[in-house]
This record gives sequence, C-alpha cells and structure tokens, in this order.
Amino acid sequence: MDAKKKSSRPKLVLGLLLATVTIALATPALSSGTSRLEPQVLPPVQGVVPNVLVIVTDDQRIKMLKTMPQTSEFFIDGGTQYPNGYVTTPLCCPSRGSIFTGRYAHNHGIKHNNMAEALDQTTTIQFQLQQAGYKTGIVGKYFRNWNIPSDPPYFDKWSIFTAGYYDRLFNTEGTVHTVAQYSTDYLAQESARMLREFEAEGDLTPWFLYVAPSAPHKPYVAARGYRNLKVPDWRGNAAVHEKDRSDKPPFIRAQHDDLRHGNRIRKKQIRTLKSVDDLIGTIVATLGDLQENRDTLAIFISDNGYLLGEHGFVGKRQPYTESIEVPLVLRLPGVLPRGSVDQRFAANIDIAPTILEAAQVPEEVRVASDGHSLLGDYKRQYMFTEQWGNPQKNLPDWASIRTTDYQYVEYYATLPGEGAEFVSFREYYDLKRDPFQLENLFADGNPNNDPNPVPLEAAVRDFRTCAEDSCP
Repeated sequence: MDAKKKSSRPKLVLGLLLATVTIALATPALSSGTSRLEPQVLPPVQGVVPNVLVIVTDDQRIKMLKTMPQTSEFFIDGGTQYPNGYVTTPLCCPSRGSIFTGRYAHNHGIKHNNMAEALDQTTTIQFQLQQAGYKTGIVGKYFRNWNIPSDPPYFDKWSIFTAGYYDRLFNTEGTVHTVAQYSTDYLAQESARMLREFEAEGDLTPWFLYVAPSAPHKPYVAARGYRNLKVPDWRGNAAVHEKDRSDKPPFIRAQHDDLRHGNRIRKKQIRTLKSVDDLIGTIVATLGDLQENRDTLAIFISDNGYLLGEHGFVGKRQPYTESIEVPLVLRLPGVLPRGSVDQRFAANIDIAPTILEAAQVPEEVRVASDGHSLLGDYKRQYMFTEQWGNPQKNLPDWASIRTTDYQYVEYYATLPGEGAEFVSFREYYDLKRDPFQLENLFADGNPNNDPNPVPLEAAVRDFRTCAEDSCP
C-alpha cells in the first residue's frame, strides 16, 4: 500500500462498527464457567482503537526474556514491564483459559490440561473482539489436548497445533496437514501471512492475533541452527541449593532434582527460545512493513513459570515463586511509556480486560471478568493462585495468597470414603526476609513465630470461590 495513502486515513473508529454490530451482554454463572447471552445493540463509541497482538510462550521463566534480544528491544525497550507478573494457575490449559477470559480457573472451568471443552467460548476475548468488528487470528498452540481437526471457535483465520517442534499436525483454516519444518519457523511464516491478509482485507478493520509457540516446553528441541549454541552455566539460586527441606510438604521432600538437572534443561529451553526471538523479529518486521507498529497493543506472557531445581523440584504446578512468576510486558505507543517498569501485581487474568479497554468495548457489555485492566490504576493488594492436583503424580490441590510481604499456601486432601476436604499442610514465608522461600514458619519448630492462621484461612476460603469484584 502507498505510504502516503495509508497515512492519510486513520485506523478504524470503533463507533462506526459498534453502531452496526451486536455484542454479547453476559451475566456469567461463574461457578460453572458458563454465561447467559443476550444481544444488545451498542451506541457509537468515538476514538481510534488499536490492533492487538498477544504472544504466549510455554513454560518460560521470567529472566529468560533477557536471552531474547529482538523481543527485548521491541517489548522491554518499547513498552512497560511488569516484574510482579504472575499466572493464577501455573499449568498450561488453565492459564490459557484465564488469558482468553480474564477469569480464574475456578470460574472458567478448565482445571486440568484435558478440560478445554469446559470453556464457554462466548466468554473469550476472541468472541468479544469478533463481535466488535475485529478480524481475529490464532497461530500456534491453542489448548494442549485440543482435537486438531476441530476449528477453534471465533477465529477468522487460524493455523493451530497442540505442541512440539518437528513433523507436527496442524489445522490451517480447515485443512489438516503435517508440517515437517521446525514449528516455530512455520509459525513465523503463518503470522506474517495473516498480518498481510488482514491488511489486504481493509486498513480500516482492526485485527487480533494470538501467537503461541511450543517453546520452551519439553522435549526442548532446538532448531538445527541453534542446537550447538553455547549457553553459559547457571549457578542457580538459594532455593536450588536448599539443604534442609524438612519444612516442605511431603511430595516436595520426595523430590531430588538438582542444579545439574536444572542447568541441563535451562540450556535446552534457551536454545528453543532463540527461534521464538526470530519469530517475534519476523512479526515486528512485518508490522513495520505494514506501518502498524504504532497502532498495535502488543502483549508478551508465558502460560506459567518453571522450577529448575528450586526446592529439589523441576517442573511447574507448584506455588513457589519460580513456578507462578512469568515474563509480562505490554507495549502500546502513546499510551504506555517506553522502557518503563510497573511494580504492581499483574496477572494473566488482567490481559482480557486490558485488551477490551484498549478496544473501547464498553464495560457494561463486556463478559464479566475477575481481572483488571492494566491501562487503569487498579492496584491489587493480594495475588491469589490456585492449582488442582494430579493424584497419579502425587501432586495435591493447593491455594495461595501472596502479598509483597508474605506468601501463605494451603494444601488439601480428602478423607477416605467421605470426600470431605481438609487442609493437610500449610506454608508461610516471610518474603521480605526470605525471598527464596527457605523457611516455612509453620514448620520451623518454633511456634512463637507462627502467624495467626485464622484470617489467612478465611481469605483463602473466600478467594477460592470469588467472582468478579469479590476477587483480589
């Protein structure tokens, strides 16, 4: 498109679309993850709305973002970083459900990786943006156990797979096929294709593109060009070198992963992320070619963090910092300051309301969410996280509240034959004095320093069933 011609006309004024389309007015039944929808014609809304780009990596620790120079330049140098960014459930599909809906997993219904069908698709950002006139696209991982021949709802364009690196089965706009090439490279091609097609279909129509590579998830297969990349050894941290884990829950005490194991996985993960960095480089270049850099809200997040030997454990699903903490960066030129840091608690449930606010979808007609827009000034006092266990892996259910000063965790078990739940173990960490969570004050042998569990129990009990404004 001619640059002068393009620059002479504005990005879509959302009111022009909203006057002619309907959007769902939802009254969510949050306990079941469903909603009742009634169409409502929206009044015109004035203003220029951005395109939306969301990039979701898989199992990425927050500090690994520094190993991705193209990504860092675009997002960190050009946007606002949230160093206190967390996921509300540190597991792939529940977290992605929260990204799509802005809801805790106890509200959207996806509590395990095999429960994608529990999601009410009309509560998602793709549904709401499509109803508001956006073109919607997805490239990459949708849900871990999604039936690939099934098309993802409310996306106009798609090229999806479940996970992996080479010879993966894709559904590209209804055509199911095997892609032999490295999957992240293929996602880069598909992302550029969709962006160019969105542009060709009309510069006045905004788009939403969700891009989700498999990296750095196991089996950690790097592209051929990065397989021998030298990655410096990591020396770990105090939690990796923890000697006494007698204060941890029994299933953690039974783990014996160490720095050597964590270091080996870390190097493999970083090598896979180099291709993600190239993918983002391709997207950024394409946005530049299309002159869409300044018209796009771009968001980078991982679906969960990853323990690399902390407390003897390698993996996710745990309430410890490295499992729930994720890289989170937003970029919106002219709105979010470049190269800035926002110290507020921020979470995956905040992404959907942030996008809907940027898209100027009126709050009174949005599907209700539990999160808060990061474009506003809401400051969360508590970060609540929750996880449903896996009995086959001896992993219990747990719930946790975290402030800037402390973290409290409850683990749950059920009485045999009765099904009644009870708290089987507690943890409490003074994060100011003990940021690596080495000393559980409830199990250090000194009852004099135990916090009062009554208000903590009450807060967790309320948060486990919270909805909308009752959520932290």
